[in-house]
Amino acid sequence: MFCRKSGPAFTRQLPLTKTRVGLACELPVSRTICILLYSSFLGPNIKQLDVSRLGVYTSQVPTTTSNRNVMHFHQLFNSNRFQKYDHGDGVNLALYGTTYPPEYNIRAISHPNVYVIYARNDWYVPMDGVAMLKRDLRAREFYEISDPQANHMDPLIGLNIAREVNWKVITTLERYSRL
Repeated sequence: MFCRKSGPAFTRQLPLTKTRVGLACELPVSRTICILLYSSFLGPNIKQLDVSRLGVYTSQVPTTTSNRNVMHFHQLFNSNRFQKYDHGDGVNLALYGTTYPPEYNIRAISHPNVYVIYARNDWYVPMDGVAMLKRDLRAREFYEISDPQANHMDPLIGLNIAREVNWKVITTLERYSRL
């Protein structure tokens, strides 16, 4: 799963492995374990999880990314700052002119059509992060999922996605396409 320093941190699974993981989560005896693992990573909102699709979701994890992406995610999560990659004091000084990585300048995003859909119970983008986006992405649109327990994946795969998210995305795209 983990490879050399410059290579991928997570590699795509072999088809046989993907099938085994997916099938394991389809079995009643192991489905509860898969649900618990899913909830421990994304948040406990089982009522929005389509359990019949659990095998499909779990067969896609892990996916390909680099060690650097994993490290950067870890740095963002631990620092609670939306900042550039931390290379260490020496490299940071050479790249950024400071020993600390600078924060991304969200205010520099000038495109007027930024639309953010967020969930109140998102463990990866908590409400203080949403508040920062609301402050720095001025004059943009934000939509909060109505379920207060909605987690990070609910806007993408939750049971209410068609009723609550898809129509919002479609109407927003239609409105922006007329501009």
